[in-house]
Amino acid sequence: MITFGDYSARHPFKVMGMWAVFLAVGLWLALQVKFSHNPVEWFPHDHPFYHAVQKVDHHFGGGTTLEVLIDSGLVDDFKDPEMLKKLDAIHTYMSEFEFQLPDKVATINKTTSLVDISKELHQALNKNGPDFYYIPDHQALVAQEFLLFENSGADDLENLVDSRFQVARLTLKKPSVDSVYYPAMEDQLVIYMLAGSLAQRMGMMEHKALRSGMALIGNHCGRGFLF
Repeated sequence: MITFGDYSARHPFKVMGMWAVFLAVGLWLALQVKFSHNPVEWFPHDHPFYHAVQKVDHHFGGGTTLEVLIDSGLVDDFKDPEMLKKLDAIHTYMSEFEFQLPDKVATINKTTSLVDISKELHQALNKNGPDFYYIPDHQALVAQEFLLFENSGADDLENLVDSRFQVARLTLKKPSVDSVYYPAMEDQLVIYMLAGSLAQRMGMMEHKALRSGMALIGNHCGRGFLF
C-alpha cells in the first residue's frame, strides 16, 4: 500500500489519466446495458422449450393473451345478431393492428369470442355446410341455437359470456415479446381499440370494457422495469 501511495504522489497525472480511462470505459459499458425481461430468451435457441414457444407463436397465434370484457349494459344483448355482428367487426379490425419492435412487427394473430361459437353452431346445425358459417339474422334463432348448445352439456359458452348474455369476453392472442415493450404496445393497442373498435364499431360509447390477461401482467412488469 505504501508503494502505491508513493507512486501516486510522484505521478499524480498518470494516476488521474489511468482513472479517467477506467471511468470512460466504465461509462461506455454501462450505456451498453439494456433493460430486458424475456424469459424465452433465457433458454438456448436449440432448447425444446424455446422451439415450443416459437411453434405456439407461429401456429396458434401466440401464447400471450389480452382479455377484454365488454359489458353491453343490457340482459340478452349478446343474443342480438346486430350486437354479434358488431363484435365480429372487432375481430376483423383487431387483425390489422401492428406494433413495430426492434426485430419484428407484433400483430394480433387471433381473436376469440362468442361470435366463433355462433358461427360454428349455425354451420353444425346445417349439415356443416360451409355456406352456413355466419351469424343468423334472427335473434330467436340465435337464442335457440345457444340453448341447444348449452343443453348438450358443453361448457364453452360460460367461458365466453356470462349467464345473462350481458358481458362478453374477447380474447386477443399475440406472440411472446420482451416485457419491456409491453407498456408501449398495450398503450397503443388500447388507443387503437377505443379509437376505432369499441367506440365506433360497437356503436355505443356507454359500453364498458375491462382489460385482463397475461399481456396486462406483462405490461405491469414492463412498467416496473422502466419506472
